[in-house]
Amino acid sequence: MRFRVKYEVKGHLSFLSHLEMMRLWQRALLRSQLPIAWTLGFNPRPKLSLGPAKGVGIEGLGEYIDMDFKTYLKGNKVLEELNSVLPGEVRVLKVRELPEGTKLLEAVINEAEYRAIFPLDEASALKEKATAFMAEEHHTYVRHSPKGDKEIDLRSYVQSMEVKDHILLFSVSLGNRGALRPEELLTALGYWDIIGDIRVQRLGLYIKEGTHRSQP
Repeated sequence: MRFRVKYEVKGHLSFLSHLEMMRLWQRALLRSQLPIAWTLGFNPRPKLSLGPAKGVGIEGLGEYIDMDFKTYLKGNKVLEELNSVLPGEVRVLKVRELPEGTKLLEAVINEAEYRAIFPLDEASALKEKATAFMAEEHHTYVRHSPKGDKEIDLRSYVQSMEVKDHILLFSVSLGNRGALRPEELLTALGYWDIIGDIRVQRLGLYIKEGTHRSQP
């Protein structure tokens, strides 16, 4: 049977990479008393499937992971066992059983919502910069990587943006073409020099169909 686990990761553990987070979950399941199912082959591993990768250093307040078990379990048992072995900065929030044939997280999640908390003295300029960005039809950004430079249109990823005092709330699309990195948006808004002073949190991951948005 398969469960979908909603969890949060904060503090120092938000700096784990996607691969390191997978290893954290594998170790937690090995320490627990849960009957996790294993992959086949020469190097068996617990059957887990993480949601879309989160940027290193970004706190995740509504992350997801699917996990398979060999025998029947109740969701509250899974939640209690996992929270008893996980480090304090990672907490399971909700567990639900998935019907057979449910698609994988990365196949259905297509939107992410973020919160960026700026220093107080940036509040006056933040709304003006956000309004100007949203008024653009396109915003070309050059993404650098070991494979070479690539031009992307940041504006095409941003679905919504709202400013409340010194806090920027924004949602971005996810999909086959990749995803916008929050630091790229902060750079486009003109905050490349204080990115280290901005606290970024991924508030949630969603399935969006037309104007309707739901949790996976």
